[in-house]
This record gives sequence, C-alpha cells and structure tokens, in this order.
Amino acid sequence: MLIDRSDRTINICEMKFYEKPYSITKSYADVLRMKMVIFAEATRICKALALTMVTTYGIPLASTPVLSKTKLSWTTSSSLRNSAGFC
Repeated sequence: MLIDRSDRTINICEMKFYEKPYSITKSYADVLRMKMVIFAEATRICKALALTMVTTYGIPLASTPVLSKTKLSWTTSSSLRNSAGFC
C-alpha cells in the first residue's frame, strides 16, 4: 500500500500477518530496500520515501540493527533519485 502525504513523503507500506512479532532478517531487509529502489526508479518522483511495516504483533527491537545496516530510509531513496538525475 502507498500513502502519498501532503508533506512530500510517500509511505511504502509492507503488511505482514504473523502469529508472533515479525523478525526482519538481513535477506528480507535487502528485499525491502530493493522494493524502495525499484519504486524510486520507476516513478521518478521527488519525494521522500518512508518504509512502513504493518504487522500483527510488531517488530522486535532485535530487528532494528538489521534495518539500520541496510539503510532502509528515505535518505537512501532520495540519494538514489538525485544521483540518477530524477530530481
């Protein structure tokens, strides 16, 4: 699901139904990052991108280092768009 906000940010929402807190592995974090890259390249829009995980029981804090190491943030997508000449 995409949420195009008035503050020039688009939330890219990933939904997961799981019967316990959903852990994000390094390989799945790479998949999420690639989704953001593909979206940025395909749309060529000049907005910030924010990954939003919607889960039944949340994401354990132990997943946080995996997410930060793969740079899942709007900065990565913004830098990608700017370096590719999209903005």
